Parts: sequence; C-alpha cells; structure tokens
Amino acid sequence: MARYRKVRLTAISFLACTITLIAAVVVGVSPAPDPVKLTPSMVRVDTSSLPPDEAQAELEAVWRLFDGDTMTAYTPQQTAQVTVSLSEEKGISRIRTFGASSYHVNVYLDNAGNWEPVPSITGIDLSTLGSSWNSLKPSDPVNATHLLLEFIPQGNTIAGLPEIEIWGEEPGTIQGNALHTSLEGITTPREALHRLAAGTPHIIEFMGAPSELTVTEDTGQGAYATINIPMTQDPVLFKRAYLLYDGYNILRPVSIGRRINSLAWTGGFALSQPEGTTPAWTSHLEEINPAWLVQGENRIEFRSPNGTAYVRGLRLIVETDSGWNAVSSVSDSVLYDRDTKTSVAVAASSTASEIQVDFERPMEPEMLRLHLRGPINTTAVLQYKSGTAWQDVQAGWQIDLSTLQTGWNDIIVPTPLTTEALRLVVSTSSLRYKPGVKIGEINELRVCASPAGPKPTDPRIVVSYPRDGEYFGRIAYIQGFATPAKNASNTAVSVSAEGKAAPQTPDGSFSLSLTKDETQFSTQNDDEAWGPVVSSAYGTEQAASRILDLTKNTESLAALAPQKESRGDAPFADNRDKHSEKVSPGQAKKIAYAGVSLDIPAGAVDAETEITIIPLTEAEIARLNPGMINVTYPAAGYRFLPHGIKFKKAI
Repeated sequence: MARYRKVRLTAISFLACTITLIAAVVVGVSPAPDPVKLTPSMVRVDTSSLPPDEAQAELEAVWRLFDGDTMTAYTPQQTAQVTVSLSEEKGISRIRTFGASSYHVNVYLDNAGNWEPVPSITGIDLSTLGSSWNSLKPSDPVNATHLLLEFIPQGNTIAGLPEIEIWGEEPGTIQGNALHTSLEGITTPREALHRLAAGTPHIIEFMGAPSELTVTEDTGQGAYATINIPMTQDPVLFKRAYLLYDGYNILRPVSIGRRINSLAWTGGFALSQPEGTTPAWTSHLEEINPAWLVQGENRIEFRSPNGTAYVRGLRLIVETDSGWNAVSSVSDSVLYDRDTKTSVAVAASSTASEIQVDFERPMEPEMLRLHLRGPINTTAVLQYKSGTAWQDVQAGWQIDLSTLQTGWNDIIVPTPLTTEALRLVVSTSSLRYKPGVKIGEINELRVCASPAGPKPTDPRIVVSYPRDGEYFGRIAYIQGFATPAKNASNTAVSVSAEGKAAPQTPDGSFSLSLTKDETQFSTQNDDEAWGPVVSSAYGTEQAASRILDLTKNTESLAALAPQKESRGDAPFADNRDKHSEKVSPGQAKKIAYAGVSLDIPAGAVDAETEITIIPLTEAEIARLNPGMINVTYPAAGYRFLPHGIKFKKAI
C-alpha cells in the first residue's frame, strides 16, 4: 500500500552566519484521499428573468467559468444563480477562483431539493482576493452532487469572474499513479480502454446509439448512416477526444467516410481487402478535435466506399483536467511511467542533478509529489522557468530530502507563480562521496497545477492515422486535423504532405493519400522507412509541421489476416498468434504467454496434453453490456485450448 506524507516548510535561522535554510519537515500519515479537480456534468444558470435571446447567450457564457482560460470571464450584470452538477456525489474539499472580481459569492448545497448555505464559504467578497488562484475551503466536510453558486455584483464597474474550479477527493487507491493519466499519444484501442479502466474521473466515455449500425455503400444519394451521442457538457471542458468502435468491412479508420455534426467528410479511401481474406470485425481508434463536438446531440455519420460495412459499440472518450494531467514531458521518462519500481538514481557528482518538468501550457503549480525508495541525505531547490531563464520559486527555500519517507511525499509550492516548466535541482556536488556513489533513488514525479492565462492557440497538426507508422506498399493514407481551423485573420488552415495538398476544409480536418513516387523518397524500395513532412499554413503564412515516421509496410497483410471470418461468431483462423506446450501427467508446469500464465500441478492430466493460449483482440470477444469495461490486459481476452478439457486438479 502506498504511503503519503505532506511537507511543511520551517525556516531555521542561524545567528552565527547569514545563511537561512528552509527545511522540509515530514508530517501526517497516509494513505489519504487525493485532491482532484472535478468535472461538472452540467452547468446551468437561472435565466427566468431574461428575454429568450439574452437567456441563450447567458447559458453559453456561464461555461466560461470552467473553460480553462483565465483570460475569458463570466460577467453577469445582475445576481446570477449558477447550478453545478457532478456525475455523482463527491466530497467537496474546496472551491478555487482565479483572481479578484467585483462579486460576493454564496455557496449552497442541495439537501433533498432544498438549498442550504455552506456558512464558511458564503458571503465571501471576491474583490479582496489575490491575483492568482485562491481557495475557498469549507470548515466542515461537504458531500454534494449539486452546488449552487450565487454571484452578487458589487458596485457600478463589473470585473468579471475569470475561472472557477471545484476540487474534491478521490480514494487513496487511485493516488499517485492514475490521476495524471492522459490520452495524449495513445495508439491502439486497448490503450484507450485501459485508460478508462483506471477508473479516474477525468477520463469519460459517452456511448453512441444505436449500438450497431449498417453502412450501405455510398451511391451519391446522400443516404448516410448516423450514430447519435448526447452530451450535457460543453466541449470547452475537453482536452482531447477519441472515437472508438468496432468495424466490419472497415480495414482501417480511413476506409470509411466519416463526418461529425455536418462538418467536413474525411476518409473514405477504398482500401482493398488483402488477397485471400474476407472482411472481419476490427477495432478502430481515431483522435478528433473536441471543437467539433457540441453540447446536446452529436451526429456521427458514416458512408462506405467499398460495399456494405457495419459499425458497433461506438463510444466517445474524452479527457478533462484532473489537476494532475498538464505535464507534457519529464526530462527522464522513467519518472512519469506509472511504475514505482523504476527509478532515477541520485548519485554524487561534480554537478547538480536536474529533473525538468514541462507543461502543456502556462500553469500555476501548487504541489510537487515525489515517490522515493527512501530518504535521501541531501537537499534540493525547486526552480521555475521565467522566459528563457530559471529562477528559484522562493529565495533561500529548499527541500530537505532526508526528511521524506519511502513512498509518496507531497511538497507544497511556497508561493504562487505562473510558468511553463519546473526544475528540481538536487544537490549532489557537495556530497562527501566519490563521484558515482548512489545515495538514493526517485521513482516517480507528479505535479498538481491549475491553468493560468489563455488556452494555447499555437498552430499544431494531429495525425489520427496512422498512429503506428503503417503504410501500404508505396502508398500512405494520412488523416487528422490542424488547429486552429482559422487564424486571427479568419484565414482557414490548409494542410499538405510533401507539398501535396489535402482538400481544404472549414473545420481543419484533412485526409489524403500519398505515394513515395510523388515525393523525395521515390528512389526507395517499398520496405524502406520514410518520413514525409506534413505541414499547415494560413494562406502564404507557414504554421506547423511534423515528420510522419512511416516504418511499417503492411502490404503483406494477407499473411497476417484471419483466413476465414464472418459477421457472427467467427471461427478462429489457423494462423493466428498462439502458443502451445505439452503437459505430462506426472509433471508440474507453468505455461506463460502474452501476459497470461497457467500453473498446472503434477497429476492434473491423465495423458500427455497439448495446452494452447490464444490472445484475442477487442473485436474477437463478445460485446459487453452498456457501462461495462473490459479490464483484461494486455490482450482483450484469451482462449485456452483444448476446449472442454477437465483437469483432475485445480489450476
């Protein structure tokens, strides 16, 4: 069981010299509930006194309180009663508000349909707050599914409310290892499902209806197959979004035409089924732009370029802000790999040891969390990046690593600051050891932080396919989106690969096919890896670019595909991935393969028996009931053969 301690900072002054040391002192016990930013499932404001056009504008404007942008503000001209609903009852530990505003706030809880004030956070004058993030904490424990925030304007000049956060607590079973989970960079349906299975509240799924859909071949008559996804949240809450579904006669995500909410069509390339194979169920994952979604009913339309296709089990998976998932990179990746068994050694050296943490955007860090193998007999300084320079978060402030414990330790950042990066500088140059002598290990690192400033608008390109370097012979099919869809001058983005332009769309989506023969890689053999450059531009102004590493020629798919499969309960192909071993009657044996193992005791069989393990994909297992999540890993499931065998002893 993981253990946690919080760090209190105590100043120790030495009269005999001018040095002031700020020592870290470990206090508290663990495990304890984990602070987490809660995602509203619905935000409403009372508009009963407003005319219809103003009411609609107010219903849209109230989401600015939760849009992750402290440069936008909700500015009601009269008392506003804002109801915030959560997906389920949660313990509310605090309400955070960014900066000062010209309102008083009252906070109420729903008690069996009656609003009851929370005295310790009611009647708060928000104009007296600081210019950074401020926490309003109830004096007694509060549990709620619904909160009412009443904002009462003060004075004639209104300074709006930039941002609100509602924080709660998650059980210690999730602590340290899942709240930082992100959908960034996932490549397979299995990865998406395992992010869901972690049980963190910031990874959310919305199921589409109907659960199974027939997509007839497109004849140009405009008869498209549609799946609807209802959503009560405003998409401004979403950092990332993915579509996950099973497809039949859909070889790859680009093999089916798809559009969202009547925006641009993408995909629809008629990829041929590998020779000697028939269509099969396959799971597909596609990253989409959250800006394409709407609050309310979302329409996902499909059209098939190559005969009738089928879609089933479509779900939308989104990532919201947990307060822990804003880190984009750590200088040593093992510190962010969700594995407390891996570590970075702290060793004596002629120079200080540095660990850098980069954020996705400007953030206000509140807490640094370290997982240690044990106390480390040295100190560290925490720095933040200001422009191109590094500065100490507070002059003279240090972390005494010798006072930390085995397991997780929480270190509160001593002063508010906005930065795009932190750096932990561990003092290793003054140790009385020979260089290279290890004095400790750091296993994992996390940062709790809130956004500060506007949302990023830097141009970027997201390639949703291929995610694994796949191409076909000499042809690559490339699909994704570029942001922003329009720049500040209202010029639409255009995308090209190696100079070949994709059809321009109003929503920034793109899809195109590219052959080696029309690029600088024309002299290569089919199997040689290549890296076309995908670029975006706004008119003549170049924007973003990235190299797409294409390393996996799957022209020989026929050798990998099932020999025979139907839409129903498809038979297993003889050439699928599997592992077999023989077990003798008087011999104990352990058979391990693809992440699963069987412990077979001596005497479990009467005669020599061949045992086979077959890993299954998501598309090869029975559909689960709505709301259920398959947590089997690393495969979606396993088949054990021979079928129907009865062992004489338990295995």
